[in-house]
Amino acid sequence: MGTRRRSVRRSVALGALAGMLALLPAATARADHSVGYIGGDATTFRASAGGWTEMEAYTGLCVPAVTCPTMSGSWQPSGGTGGAADGHLRSQSGLAVANIGETSSSTWTSPAFTYDGVDGQVPDRLTASLDKRSGYGSLLSLGVTVRYSVVLANQSGGPDVTVLEPTSIGSGAAWATAYDLRIAPDALVVGDSYRMRITVSIGGLTVVSLTGFADFDNAMLTATTYSPGGPTGATGETGATGATGATGGTGATGATGTTGAPGTTGGPGGAGATGAPRAGRGPRGRPGRPA
Repeated sequence: MGTRRRSVRRSVALGALAGMLALLPAATARADHSVGYIGGDATTFRASAGGWTEMEAYTGLCVPAVTCPTMSGSWQPSGGTGGAADGHLRSQSGLAVANIGETSSSTWTSPAFTYDGVDGQVPDRLTASLDKRSGYGSLLSLGVTVRYSVVLANQSGGPDVTVLEPTSIGSGAAWATAYDLRIAPDALVVGDSYRMRITVSIGGLTVVSLTGFADFDNAMLTATTYSPGGPTGATGETGATGATGATGGTGATGATGTTGAPGTTGGPGGAGATGAPRAGRGPRGRPGRPA
């Protein structure tokens, strides 16, 4: 009975294991294929601005250096994420007597690049990434608003793609990832030309507008296509546990043995012989006389 039950349970366990193994990714899966845009110094800014250009803009009643800060942009030859020998881009604001709520901005524009997806095909994944640091901690504490935004501007007549809506530059003085965002894989048109634009804008109300800066490095757009057997999908649900095997039947009870015949009663024993009387002895051991 015990042997049969163990065999059934072992079969159920092996069936469940086989189902789990079927959910594992194939051992022949190959690496993903990725293509990076914009590339070279235009991404790392290590040795130059990489073809990026900067432009300032002022809105409304802004009078630079009086009612709103002046803006400027420059390539910094050192101090990037890679250290002393690594360059980066900087947007910087100057001193103003007061900031009355008008906006000053500095926009960096990349060289144009033709977006080819991955080998001319729409990728499975499209991401944009950028590193930043802020020198606006003091200015933000006074109530000034400093935001940055990123757009992929279509140069072929198609729609622009907003990567990052205007967001606070923050007060982090150390390099950090500004974002690493996924964009809809088909957001960009394969074959169209694009430029990346990074804009820093300053507004808000304050009596004095102090100087500050925003630094940027490692501007990248990455298109990725998964090869056959590409990224491992989510783990499948655990299969249902198989039914427990039937318990074996109880064996038949063995036949009861026959009762042995009663033994014969032994015959009565014979009477023992009566012993003969012994003659008495008189004094000094002599035989007594008969009466």
